[in-house]
Amino acid sequence: MGVAFVLVFFSNESLIERLYAFHVRHLELGSVLIATLGVVFILGLALCLYFVLIEWEKSRFEKYAMLCFAILSNAFCGIYVSMYIMDKSAGASGIFFVLPVWNIINCVLLFGSFSEKNISDEKATILEIFFGLIIILGIFGICHFVFQLYWALTFSICVIFATGFSDASDAIFHPQRRQVVDEDDVMERYLKEGYKSERCVFCKRLIRPTETSCMIERKYIVCKACHDKIQGIS
Repeated sequence: MGVAFVLVFFSNESLIERLYAFHVRHLELGSVLIATLGVVFILGLALCLYFVLIEWEKSRFEKYAMLCFAILSNAFCGIYVSMYIMDKSAGASGIFFVLPVWNIINCVLLFGSFSEKNISDEKATILEIFFGLIIILGIFGICHFVFQLYWALTFSICVIFATGFSDASDAIFHPQRRQVVDEDDVMERYLKEGYKSERCVFCKRLIRPTETSCMIERKYIVCKACHDKIQGIS
């Protein structure tokens, strides 16, 4: 999503001028909210680009800043594209209304599940980064150069792809990571109900209260699956 914004931003001079004028105007009017949202957006954008290149454990603040960037990107696209389509002088087809609707739905879903868990701690592999960049560049190239779409439409399409790409890449490249996240959500419900649980030292999976936990060397707690594997090796 960060790469998509950079591509759209630097390929459209009018966008640079409009965003600058918009921000300066609201700063002069003393609009603290707009100025704050602008800072959060830029910070989230910078962190998204930074963590693509650097492997570093994200703090809660960094995760929330990146999540805010995703929410603001979808909200910005939803509002701006809607205004563009409703402007009859622009001559945009009504079929494009599916884009802002999709953006707003993504925005609501992300805001409704506002949690640091929406941002993965895992660094994307080189294959994932390469795959994502190729698709983003392809989408941008087709929209901007082939169909010559308005910049907001191009960014909207890229944002929709980027919002869903994380889940899709996890399902393709890291199905076990998705399973762990689902199991952690289940365990949260157990813990809220007063159950106690331990985490397996090998697979790092939380052991449900309904499962049988095992102990190795009288100090390491493991799940039954890992215990059986160890017993099979020994």
